[in-house]
Amino acid sequence: MPSLNTVVLYRLDKLMPLLVAVLTPTSAAAQLCWRGHPAPACRSSLVTEAGPRIETGQPDGAFGYTVAFGVMRNKGIGQNSLGGVLEISTAPEGGTYVVTPMPRLRRWLSESAALEAGAGPSLLGPGDSPVGFKGATAFVALNYRDLVLVTGGVNYVAEGMWPGTSVSLGLRFGSWLGPPVLMATLAGAFVVARGAGS
Repeated sequence: MPSLNTVVLYRLDKLMPLLVAVLTPTSAAAQLCWRGHPAPACRSSLVTEAGPRIETGQPDGAFGYTVAFGVMRNKGIGQNSLGGVLEISTAPEGGTYVVTPMPRLRRWLSESAALEAGAGPSLLGPGDSPVGFKGATAFVALNYRDLVLVTGGVNYVAEGMWPGTSVSLGLRFGSWLGPPVLMATLAGAFVVARGAGS
């Protein structure tokens, strides 16, 4: 009769290949990547972006801020990625924000560069009610390694104290750079607000 140790080692010998097969993707195309790459390096990738923008039509200054979260999926073995993001941007009214769900298209130009575009309605923001049609946003960007994006946009505000259309130019940090940039910005804003209140 085999010993307990022999049985355990036999079972582990049988289970290890199965465990490795489960934990290791069968190909690189099966991966969900934090930093986006064209197929077949990644099948899907997360969107975590944050950064400032300069915008016309801002009554309290030309600077604004945008964060975006979402998922992109590479289509087959081509160079296109499709996905969706949720953008949260500062609004002209101080201390208020506009939330925009946005379909996004990414066209990979090379292993490290891509063009991106998207547009969507703003459904949360300032006004008589926080919920409703608040305007719309269109977005284009040149994306380098999914780490740095130079962005341009057209923003339409339907209601609030300063309705109208504005044009923006911005810089966003993506992938694993996005969250620390956002946290650093929030910490800086807190320090400034605390200093102004003292």
